[in-house]
Amino acid sequence: MYGYEADKLLCGYQEITRKGDFKVDYSERRELLLNGSKIYSDFVYVSCTNFAGIAFYTNIHCHIFVKPEHNLSSALKNDSEKFYNVLILGIDSLSRLSFMRQLPKTYQFLTKKLNAFILRGLTKVGDNTFPNLIAMLTGKSVLNQELPHIHDPKEPYDSWPFVWKNFSRAGYATLFAEDRPDINLLNYYRGGLQKSPTDHYMRPFWLAVQSSMLHRISSSFCFGNIPKHLLQLRYTQDFVKKYSSIKRPFFAFSFLVELSHDYISHVSSADADLEAWLKQLFHSGYLNRTFLFFLSDHGHRFDALRATLIGRIEERMPFFAVVVPHLLSKNQNGFIQNLRTNQGRLTTPYDAYFSLLDILSHSINHTVLGSIKSDRGSTLFGPVSSNRTCSTAGIPDHYCTCETEENLDISDSRSQKAAITLVTAINNLISKSYKKLCAELSLAEIIRADLILPRREVIVNSRLYFGNLVEDGRARGMITKVTIILRTVPGNALFEGTLILREDEDNVTVLGDISRINVYGNQSSCIDDVILKKYCYCITSEV
Repeated sequence: MYGYEADKLLCGYQEITRKGDFKVDYSERRELLLNGSKIYSDFVYVSCTNFAGIAFYTNIHCHIFVKPEHNLSSALKNDSEKFYNVLILGIDSLSRLSFMRQLPKTYQFLTKKLNAFILRGLTKVGDNTFPNLIAMLTGKSVLNQELPHIHDPKEPYDSWPFVWKNFSRAGYATLFAEDRPDINLLNYYRGGLQKSPTDHYMRPFWLAVQSSMLHRISSSFCFGNIPKHLLQLRYTQDFVKKYSSIKRPFFAFSFLVELSHDYISHVSSADADLEAWLKQLFHSGYLNRTFLFFLSDHGHRFDALRATLIGRIEERMPFFAVVVPHLLSKNQNGFIQNLRTNQGRLTTPYDAYFSLLDILSHSINHTVLGSIKSDRGSTLFGPVSSNRTCSTAGIPDHYCTCETEENLDISDSRSQKAAITLVTAINNLISKSYKKLCAELSLAEIIRADLILPRREVIVNSRLYFGNLVEDGRARGMITKVTIILRTVPGNALFEGTLILREDEDNVTVLGDISRINVYGNQSSCIDDVILKKYCYCITSEV
């Protein structure tokens, strides 16, 4: 502390521990000794006073306190150096093209120095962060009844089959870090977790930061004089460093939200930091036995670009890169060729999940990479079919980017039908539970309409694409798919939906989810339904 004599300072610390998923506990204050104090927690609050008893320094620090080994498999005990690590770094709301625009230094280092494989065909499987990261972390869809109490978001998620549990059972050290605790994956209008999900869980740190005086007086995106993304990057790197030093394999999932969630252009301020972080990992040798996944959950959902055709495509195709351990890439060329080919294939977050299981199986059972297959997905280390469709890959129609689109005049009867049906569908969703709280929406204008032209094989065998609609015998006559973007009032919400129109009847059907593509802020503050908030304009918000 510059300008102060150490022997005239009185400093103390309090260890910060988790109290459920929404609160933290502070230990009794202990004196911070000049020759050092042993800290037994990852997170600590430090405060110092001068000789007059005036507090002049407060801060919250994070580091990795190595946990004792447990659940070590016999294979790991005998030869831990044959196990491969997994390091996942995610950034919210970044398409592949946006990543290249906003993070050119990071992209250059990934592709030129680390020889990363960039998945150009990876497509999201749900609207926002939740369905896409859950698909990657569990291999399950949140749209079906595949997960416990999926329709009761206030229930805790401890029973869900998160992939870090598989690694933990094998003796891996595990980490889950995510900034912005107010909108975390399992906590935004959700029940969170009763127990800490991993050996190192950063949520208590960010909860403490968010409620601190230092945070309230800090500039945006900073805690004190340090950018918040750097705090999480350093914490993640400390995890990698310390467990590498004791030769214990690790699984880490670190997800940065604040950088790009609200303003896409802000992420560019972290380009140099992200590049430096990768360089440190590389030059320290930590990537020699580590699979690095650098990814996003989806493209930006609310940027002005989103209302354009290219913006729609970018929003559906997040950035996804795979870096293979240096020691492994020299020895097994088969899966390397598969990765190279799969860069241009249709892939999903489900494939990422099965790739993680593939790495674990290869480490424990010495199976060949690329051997895991499933009806839901395919490991990225094996061959992904060139004939894959959105239907067979588990991508809902509304998010499919495999068809050609042509602009449809907004005055066309098909555009008008689609728009009216979409607004009616939104009002029906809201009126079921929140008719007294949310205003009835009206169509203000059609912004854009596009006619979706299916590929030849879809026309020849429509059952492949339309599934039950054909098998139920309801899809007779010419079927047209239209994507529509419109504005509603009150609230000036922008919505996008994909609809099926049948030429021989007036029946128009909404396909899957309806996307909100502009920020809604506090417009829906009167309800806490995480699914329906994007559709609601609170009656009390009307002026």
